[in-house]
Amino acid sequence: MWMLTLLACADALESRPFPDGPPLFDSTIDSADTAAETDTDTDTDTDTDTDTDTDTDTDTDTDTEPSGRPQACYLGSDRSGTTCVDVVDWSAGWGSDYDYPDPYNGSAQYIAPVRFVDLDEASASLSLAPNFSLDELMQAWKGRWGVYQTHAVEHLQAVRDATGGALTINSGYRSPGYNGSLSGSAEYSRHMYGDAADMASSVVGLSSLAAYCEDEGADYVSEYTSHVHCDWRDDGLDPAFYDVAGFGPAGAPRPVHDATWVIDGPIWSTTAVGFDEGEPLRRWTAWHESGALIATWTGASWRPPPDAVRVEVVVGRQVWLTRSP
Repeated sequence: MWMLTLLACADALESRPFPDGPPLFDSTIDSADTAAETDTDTDTDTDTDTDTDTDTDTDTDTDTEPSGRPQACYLGSDRSGTTCVDVVDWSAGWGSDYDYPDPYNGSAQYIAPVRFVDLDEASASLSLAPNFSLDELMQAWKGRWGVYQTHAVEHLQAVRDATGGALTINSGYRSPGYNGSLSGSAEYSRHMYGDAADMASSVVGLSSLAAYCEDEGADYVSEYTSHVHCDWRDDGLDPAFYDVAGFGPAGAPRPVHDATWVIDGPIWSTTAVGFDEGEPLRRWTAWHESGALIATWTGASWRPPPDAVRVEVVVGRQVWLTRSP
């Protein structure tokens, strides 16, 4: 028994119930990668409460007039970059919900934001991009003051353009207090820094959506049973929200993931460590001694075909394990 562990980004796909255990094998291509995908699992450790808004092509606002106050300017419905929102300075009076931890391992990418959007004053329907309104990415019930970096909105719009269909944003910005209230959430979740999104697509499967994020330069991508997490943690911090003077260039540290085999007779599964947003997706592949691919499967566990000489599972797009039966 041996294990090859690689660091990358992924989450887990849907586990599928079988009355008599997992099938011997399934040689069809992963149904989660088709437009007909119908994930029904709820990721209980993630921010899934009511963030099920889907983007539309309707412009809900127009370019905003300068207010004379500091602003963050977004792509906007017309992609001109002139849709601006006032930002306010952080205040100690906001309480412990906005106590950010010290920068992770001293990384400059984890300094606390110093300016925020007041979500009680900003227009929730304002189009930050052609297909994304402000309230899809920041909601006051997750913290009255929000941060969503302008470059992250541009990346999301590019992913949406590439997929050709609506994206449902499960989770955008989270205040530190709200993030800490979620079971299993990471202390240094990029959702607190305004460059992360948990999402699903109406037209492509989770694996394809993850690939689109990677094509758009996402620095960390993970697949879960219900969504894909994408973030752009290595992009330069947005000066509308951050004071970056005095910090040198430092890449953001990556999460550490691990998985080990769990063999119970003919049924194979794995552990999963370091996936803080729920159950990671597992993608299985089996090969014949001739080298031919003979079966694939997506789910929490699998019964490999009897003539398999090599089995691989990818856990959460982050850990690869290979073993011979």
